[in-house]
Amino acid sequence: MPVFLAALCLAAATDLKSRTISKGFLLIFMLLGILWRLFSERPFSETLLAMLPGAVLLLFSRITAGKIGEGDGWFFVVSGLFLSWREAAVLFLSGLMLCGGYGLFVLAAGAAVGKDMRKKRLPFLPFLLPGGIWLFFS
Repeated sequence: MPVFLAALCLAAATDLKSRTISKGFLLIFMLLGILWRLFSERPFSETLLAMLPGAVLLLFSRITAGKIGEGDGWFFVVSGLFLSWREAAVLFLSGLMLCGGYGLFVLAAGAAVGKDMRKKRLPFLPFLLPGGIWLFFS
């Protein structure tokens, strides 16, 4: 789990700064995940379930023509190599709640000053950090 948390922190910082996640980073993260998976005792079916949030994000990225970042989806797919399906679900749902709450706050604050904030893009991975830290320490 320390490797996963370090990767999450790095990915969140990159997403916050540049709104992208590099393919090189995802490849290294994936290779580490494959090694981790080879030495774990988890059934392969659980790994596939843990990758499901990433598959859903990738599908929505295609449907929305990239309004949902493809890198977020790939991050979750690779995260499934490290996390159980329950941990992946907690991480995904906590990120959705925090990002959604912040997004509503930004919309309301913009409306209060007469600004249209509907096209503002938010990085998703930084909102995963509280859930990732909670998973690490639980």
